[in-house]
Amino acid sequence: MQKTYLLRNYTDCCVAAERKWIDCPLHWHDCCEVELVLSGKGRHIVNDVTHPFGEGYLYLLTPADCHVVHTDEPGEVIGVMFEDKLVSDELYGQFLTLEQLGQNLIVHLEEPVFGKVRGYLEAILQEVDNRFTGTFSETYVSRLLDCVLIELLRALDSDGGVAAGETMRRVILWLHRHYTENVTLPGLAAELHLNPNYLSRLFHEATGQTFKQYLTALRLRHACRLLANTEQSVTEICYACGFDSYSNFSRSFRRTYHVSPTQFRQKKEKSC
Repeated sequence: MQKTYLLRNYTDCCVAAERKWIDCPLHWHDCCEVELVLSGKGRHIVNDVTHPFGEGYLYLLTPADCHVVHTDEPGEVIGVMFEDKLVSDELYGQFLTLEQLGQNLIVHLEEPVFGKVRGYLEAILQEVDNRFTGTFSETYVSRLLDCVLIELLRALDSDGGVAAGETMRRVILWLHRHYTENVTLPGLAAELHLNPNYLSRLFHEATGQTFKQYLTALRLRHACRLLANTEQSVTEICYACGFDSYSNFSRSFRRTYHVSPTQFRQKKEKSC
């Protein structure tokens, strides 16, 4: 029997109860998701890249990610969905930058770290059960989430991950929080007190993309989430994602996904 997420809203936090998995279809979230696999076996496909799914795997998914799980053996997962503002900017910016630089935010934990992380997540879930009535509940949950993410970063470092540069961390974090607005490279440079030419060169050297390419990709991923998970019209989604015209949105979408936004939505509806 499948047990789905039990969601409750708490200021900037959504948290989720432990659940059992058989299969999880392709989907996106408008928030972040961190999960620890307690049991089971299968495949976890994140952004079209296949990873193992099994006991001890810890992973962080940001709103930029889509994923699907195919299990060979039904398993248990303990997870938390949360708004990025609930964790420290330093940590979240680090993850966004590592993700952009090609680092998978998936690690395998052995004891005693596995037990520690499970304990942090269970403590968060206890706050859910208590309906956040305790003193400093939001602060408590926030610090516990930071602890989970720190363990994930430590595991990434031990697997050969590299720390993201401070400037790029600030740039990526700002973009992920403002990409639906009228963003320009000179405007971003001014906001972060950087020289536009330096920012352009740094961005390309660090990501292999131009500023415009990265911004467009962010907006398109957001459009995919809205097309798959909402009933907003395609035109509404176009402007909600920060595009300045429908023709630009449609052209960019076709170039990236080889279908129109409407065809993408129809395909997702048929697959559900």
